[in-house]
Amino acid sequence: MFKKFYKNIYSLPALVLHELSHIIVSLFFGGKLNNVVIKSCSSVDLKISNLKSMTQVRIVAMAPLIVPLVFIALSFVDIDFVVCFAYSMSVFKTTLPSPTDFKTSKFNVPKFLVKK
Repeated sequence: MFKKFYKNIYSLPALVLHELSHIIVSLFFGGKLNNVVIKSCSSVDLKISNLKSMTQVRIVAMAPLIVPLVFIALSFVDIDFVVCFAYSMSVFKTTLPSPTDFKTSKFNVPKFLVKK
């Protein structure tokens, strides 16, 4: 039961931040969000087009790495963000780029992200 709560409810804000990071970074490069498919509380597919190079695709795919870094930086400014950073570390796998993100960017998927 705890695993279901963790995956579907507790990690939902991290999933939203994860997907928003893809969208925001893609818009920065002139990308176009074509489609958002919500498969479940723990799985979302984004269809982004208009990225002009593989470098842009890789940067957009790896954009979720920004989320914990932003919380680290903000925790130096305001102590309240330490809680946000602690939360992002507790949902570590959701905060990081997903296996799909690694495959999209043509990078090897780290073993700890692969479901067994």
